[in-house]
Amino acid sequence: SKKDIRPLVRTADGWKWQHHPAPRPLFQLDRLVNDADLPALVVEGEKTAVAAQKLFPQFIATTWAGGAAAMGQTDWAPLSGREVVLVPDCDSPGRKAMQWLSNHLGKLARTVRTVDPADFDASLPEGWDLADAAADGKDVSQWLEKKNEEPQPGTIEAIPFSLEMLEEIPPRKWLYRRHYMRGMVSLTAAAGGVG
Repeated sequence: SKKDIRPLVRTADGWKWQHHPAPRPLFQLDRLVNDADLPALVVEGEKTAVAAQKLFPQFIATTWAGGAAAMGQTDWAPLSGREVVLVPDCDSPGRKAMQWLSNHLGKLARTVRTVDPADFDASLPEGWDLADAAADGKDVSQWLEKKNEEPQPGTIEAIPFSLEMLEEIPPRKWLYRRHYMRGMVSLTAAAGGVG
């Protein structure tokens, strides 16, 4: 069956049944604005966002209006500087939408990570979401916890830097002609037979 979604929007001519003009506001925008320190949990659809809010009250659950095709018409600025967790529906369109959002929010949010329900339970049916978890009484309470994992070889880890950190650097102790410092890891390479 086809969905018939008719948002009620206030216009210059009064209230009308139509989509919000772009850029569209995020669901629970009032909470996002008033609780700027809380992390955001982005899911697909208002029904899922309401369920996710009950499952994870330490987050502000939000979503966008108009489905996956309307993600680019949404104002994502309220997620700027915030920790964001994305939880897709268990289907290809959901994962694709969250991948787009992860790329887009990488420029805005402080951190962005995706938590795919299928990573916790491979038997979940196609299209399953957090609203189904709430309806079925499924325990998902541990799913959004951060894992303290060491960076894998070949990955780049960003380390925050500030000018104040320069004041904490101890005096340099040179081991060899101002080239090698004590405690420094160094690799020197040259063509065979040179050294």
